[in-house]
Amino acid sequence: MENKELISKLIKEREGYTERSIKIQEFLRSSECAKIGHTQKQLLIDQSNQLNGLAFIINMRIDDLKDSNGTD
Repeated sequence: MENKELISKLIKEREGYTERSIKIQEFLRSSECAKIGHTQKQLLIDQSNQLNGLAFIINMRIDDLKDSNGTD
């Protein structure tokens, strides 16, 4: 796979994680959130944090590919 193609796929993946995290955060700030239990809220917070972590890792991969042109 060409470097540009891989970077493009990684950007799309990162955007998906970020979008999902944003949706969870919006739900947590909504009035609907009051209808779920504490454990579910905490699990949603954890899920959002994990999605942010995945987006961060993908971003580091993108930066490395750009810096190294795919060579080690």
